[in-house]
Amino acid sequence: MRAAELLALCWMPGHRTPIHDHSGSGGWVLGVAGSLEETRYTVAPGTGDDMRLERFDSASVSAGDVSYIDDAIGLHKIENAGNENAISLHLYSPPIDACRYFDERTGRFGIKRMSYHSVDGIVGGA
Repeated sequence: MRAAELLALCWMPGHRTPIHDHSGSGGWVLGVAGSLEETRYTVAPGTGDDMRLERFDSASVSAGDVSYIDDAIGLHKIENAGNENAISLHLYSPPIDACRYFDERTGRFGIKRMSYHSVDGIVGGA
């Protein structure tokens, strides 16, 4: 059984995640180089497919900064809004096999299964 997973992510300017949850996992982000913007959301009350998200917080994650999120806190997105590359380390416990993401174009949630590539280019993860 995997207790945690650690990912190193490299972000070019303009790279971003969709708004997403963490499927019951806790997620820590350590800024290693450059700067990232984290925006947090809650799901506003709605009926059926009529979902709205409300932004409630935003912060920069720069080298040496640590951020934490879990589903009780809300959903978030992370992006490199700067002009330089950025690097971050992400620790998830337990590991995330799939998560919900919010499609801002359609206003609907989808499910994304996680998969990763090793240093050697071999697909790993779920």
